[in-house]
Amino acid sequence: MHATANDLQTRPQSILDALDRGDEVILELQGKQIKMTPLFSEVVGNEDNGFIGMWNDRKDMEDPTAYIRQLRKGRFA
Repeated sequence: MHATANDLQTRPQSILDALDRGDEVILELQGKQIKMTPLFSEVVGNEDNGFIGMWNDRKDMEDPTAYIRQLRKGRFA
């Protein structure tokens, strides 16, 4: 989808709907083109992504609440 700055002001919902469908939007501002892509279509459901499950083998993070409390604990507590 191609859009201009005027489209962004007058009909932002159609641009957001296009991004929600997974389409990429080319936004033209003062002669420059900006490519907008949906953020989560590339990450969610892709098990090959290195960020998903990268701390599964860490024993100190088995209980996330205890781990965060340990991080927030004062230095002399």
